Amino acid sequence: MSAQIKTLSNDYRDINGREVAAQMHARTAEAVASLVAVGWQPRLVSIRVGVDPAVDLYIRNQERAARKVGIEFECRNVSAGISERELRATITSLNTDPRVTGVILQRPVPGGVGPVTVAVLMRNTVIAAERLKAAYSEQLSNQI
Repeated sequence: MSAQIKTLSNDYRDINGREVAAQMHARTAEAVASLVAVGWQPRLVSIRVGVDPAVDLYIRNQERAARKVGIEFECRNVSAGISERELRATITSLNTDPRVTGVILQRPVPGGVGPVTVAVLMRNTVIAAERLKAAYSEQLSNQI
């Protein structure tokens, strides 16, 4: 049995979260290093709408975690008064930028941007990520 999970009884397990996280970070850093070695630097962009001190903490933690494993991180701050159309354009622009691997839209999103719009924007981000993954998977397999 692995070191991070110890069976305590038939129904319960003790999981060492720090050990599991360290293993995940090590695997991710290794994967990122492999991508960088073939010329593809992963980059994560976080979009913060308005000002919320709780969101600031999440962003700092996301940035720290990304940089720890070698992922470039950028935070884009947009006004709380941004229109739905402008937010869509921002995310669409990031989705089509080949230098951007992932996009995080921080929540809560104030103003007139509703949850359905956020869901549609994130779905578009997932579709763009799947296209990038397919393109780079083929490129990586050709180089390895």
